[in-house]
Formats: sequence, C-alpha cells, structure tokens
Amino acid sequence: MSEGPKSMAGSKGGKSPDWTASRAVFVRSFVGQAVAVVALAHVVLLPLFYAGLLSAPQFALGALAFCGIGIGMIAARLAHVLTDLHAVLLHFGADPVPKSTRRGGWGRTLQQLIRDFKYAHRQTVETLRRLKSAYEDGQREITASQSVAQQLTRAQRIAHVGSWEWERASDRVACSDEMHHILGVDPRRFHPTPGAIQALVHADDRRAFRRWLIKLATGTPQQGLDVRVVAPAGELRHVHILGEALVGATGRIEGVAGTLQDATERTRAIQQIHRLAYFDVLTELPNRSRFHEKLAETLDSAKRNATPFAIMFLDLDHFKRINDTLGHAVGDDLLRIIAQRLTRGLRLEDIAVLTPGKALERDVCRQGGDEFIVLLNGVATESDATRAANRLLETLAQPIVIGEQEIFVSASIGIVLYPRDGDDLDSLLKNADVAMYNAKSEGRNRFFFYNDSMRAATAQRLSIEHDLRRAIEGEQFELHYQPQINVSTGQVVGIEALIRWNHPTLGLLAPSNFIPVAEEAGLIMAIWEWVLVTAL
Repeated sequence: MSEGPKSMAGSKGGKSPDWTASRAVFVRSFVGQAVAVVALAHVVLLPLFYAGLLSAPQFALGALAFCGIGIGMIAARLAHVLTDLHAVLLHFGADPVPKSTRRGGWGRTLQQLIRDFKYAHRQTVETLRRLKSAYEDGQREITASQSVAQQLTRAQRIAHVGSWEWERASDRVACSDEMHHILGVDPRRFHPTPGAIQALVHADDRRAFRRWLIKLATGTPQQGLDVRVVAPAGELRHVHILGEALVGATGRIEGVAGTLQDATERTRAIQQIHRLAYFDVLTELPNRSRFHEKLAETLDSAKRNATPFAIMFLDLDHFKRINDTLGHAVGDDLLRIIAQRLTRGLRLEDIAVLTPGKALERDVCRQGGDEFIVLLNGVATESDATRAANRLLETLAQPIVIGEQEIFVSASIGIVLYPRDGDDLDSLLKNADVAMYNAKSEGRNRFFFYNDSMRAATAQRLSIEHDLRRAIEGEQFELHYQPQINVSTGQVVGIEALIRWNHPTLGLLAPSNFIPVAEEAGLIMAIWEWVLVTAL
C-alpha cells in the first residue's frame, strides 16, 4: 500500500524510466496494430466491399452498409480515436516518447504518421468514391443493356421472329429464346449445331436449305428462304429464313447470322385464300378458274410433247326439278355426293389399258351449277373415252339416299378429243358444250362425241333461244283451236288449243321446234302463262 502513493507521487514529479519505457512500448504496439487495421481496411477490405465482394455474413458488412455505416466511416473513426488517444496521453503527462528519444523523432514520427494517415485516408476515400461511381455507372450500363435485351426478346416474341448466329470456328449456332420456341425445342436439352437444326427441316426442303446455307457461308448473298420444320413433338410449321455472312477484320467469313420468322399463320391464310379463289366451297372440287388454268397448262404441254387428252362436259338431267321439289339443302347434299362419285368412281384402270411408260391423269372440276368437267390427260381414242363415259353414267345411276329420300340421277355428257376437235381452249370447251346439248336433245342419260354437223344444229338452237325471248315480248305466238269429238256419238266434247310460233323468217313453227328449247332455256313458264291468259 505504501508503494502506491509513492509511485503516483513519483509519476507527478520525475517519471521513472521503467514506466516511460513500458508506456512507449504500449503506444508503439497500439499504434502499430491500429495502423495495420486501418491499412488493411483501406487497402484490402474497402475495394472488395465497393466491388460487392464482401457480402458474406461472416464480415457483417451487408448489415453495416444497410445501416449506413461503411468501411470508410469505420476507418475515419479509428483515425480520430488514435489522435484523441495521443492527446489524452500528453494531457495526463504520459508522453509516449521518452525525452531521450523525442529529439530523435519518435514523437515527431507519430505525429507525422497520424498526419500522413489522415491524408492517405482522404486520398483513399476519394479514390474509392471514384471507384464506386465507376462501379455504379457500370451497373447502370449493365441494367440498361439488360433492359435492351429484354425489349429485344419481347419484340421477337410479339413478332414471332427469332435470331441465330453460326460461328465457323466452333461450328455452334447461338439461338434466341424465340427461335427455340418457333422450332419447338427445349433450350436446356437442344444443342444447336448446323446438323441439329438441319435435322428439324422437312425432308423435302432439306436439300434447298443446305444449298442456301452453303452459299451464304461462301459469301454469296441470298434471298429469303421458305421451308417447313417439324418440331420434336411432330408439329409442322412454316418458317421464313433470312441471313448474311459475318466478315471479320481480315476479310475472312467467320460465320453467318440471320433471323427465322414463324410464317405458319401467314402460310395458312394464303392457302385459305388460294382455296377460296380456286376451289368450289360446296364440293371442294377445283372451280372453273382453277380448271381453266389446269387445262391451259395441259394444252401447252400437249402442244410441246404431242400428247393427246379428252374433255368430258357433264350436265345433270332435271337437277332444277330436284332442287325445286326437295329443297336447296337436299340439292347441295346431292351435288356433294355426285362430286365424290365423279372423283372416286372413275378409276384410271377403267379408262384405258396402259402400256409401260404411258401416263394418264384425271382431273374433275365443278364448272358451276349442275355442270362438271372431267379432263382425261393421255386419252387418245374414242374407245378409251367411251369406256370412261360409260363408267361415269353407271356410277351416277346408282340411287342416292339423302335423309328419307331416294334420288335417281342421270347426266348428259359431251366429249371432245385433242387435237381432233380443237387446238385451243375456247374451241374445245365450246365443242364439248355443243356435244353435251346434243346428248340432252336426244333423250338425256347418254354421251355424244362432237362432230362438225353438230355445230349447225347448235347454232340453230341458240338462234331459236334468242328469238324466243323476243317472241314472248312481241307476242308472236298464236293459238289454233280444234274441237274434240266423241267418235261414238259424233258430238263435240271439248276444244283443244294448239300453240304455234309465227317466226318472222322461218314462218309458222310447230311446238316440237321450239318447246324443248324453251324448257332448257327456262322460258317455258312464260309461254304457258301467255297461253292461259289468251285462251281464257
């Protein structure tokens, strides 16, 4: 106990060398450790923190940063602690530097170290602030790039357009997400190489795709290519591909890049438009426009290659009567069934005995209303055409059951042979039509081959049809009355009215010369109305 006060008193007066030495050792140790900690914080930890690399829980830096306490703040606080510690020691007389060494520079060294430390701290903080600003600028650029990438991905998804790039060095293909979607492949399992993508292309389009890609890879510009692809699930899609060569700084082609657009809906729309334009909606047969194109192609080929063909013009007998009696719905069903019979019932082996190398084709179209046309490409003789016509009449003669109605149908057929009966489209169709009308006038349910004598009869029939329309308007008809007499009693039992046509140039014509024409032209009802009004 007696040593304590003496020691304290001694401390206030003359300081013992032991205390001074131990105090100097303590200060050196403390300051050294503090400087080491601060240096470690500035040199090692701060850059790592601002670079985002010290987010591990064991450093607790994430929590410090969240609370607004950064490493720079900790280092600054530590520097002020060192300065305050030095001032306190001086105030209480605990000079950390012995007098014997003060002139030598220990105190000065500590003071300078603290000043240098503060300066280094300010420089470090400024440098780190710049690094942080650069880091944040980089992050903003990364965020902007990610935003642009997201916009591009969204635009590709909306437009159904994917992008791809083939690198020659690695022989790999980089595909966008939308391209994976269009191809119907899983990006986690699909390894895009030229061979893998080519395997997805439809077998019929694969050769054209390979040729197109090779030309692009050799620097030859190419137009877009339409191909079909088959997804692993079996779905067929139509795609439109565009591409261009990637030329490096040395001028060497380093790869090919391009786009792939899903054209499935567009292709289906085009096909639907084509079907509506060239196919009959009711029977799904080629319509008149499509058949005329087909016939023109056949005619051009026949002229170049000297190949024959036959045309059969078919008109259903009394179809208007069936349509008016049973209704249009039954009439439509009847036309559909007849179209199927014409297509399926006329087998090629029923038409001709073919020799090896002889080609034969058959096309059926709906001309309009109850008229159909059959094109037999390769038929050269009347015997082959006769066999085909008989086969058609036999097929149509089979009863057709629609609902509870059993309907019997027959047809009149006119036949022409190329090149015998014409060498152009119009003459062939007109002559087939003439032959068909002759078949009707001779009793229906039969076929006629065209011959030159039919033209005069047809011309006369057309002339009579034309004059009949004028006769109704000009009241050129006359009624001749004759009594009906009972042969047994000799008494008049009635009066019969007989119609005659007083033709301006042909004179008085009997009913047999114009009534059949009036029936076919749809003029008979107007004539009968005139008869009733005049007779009554």
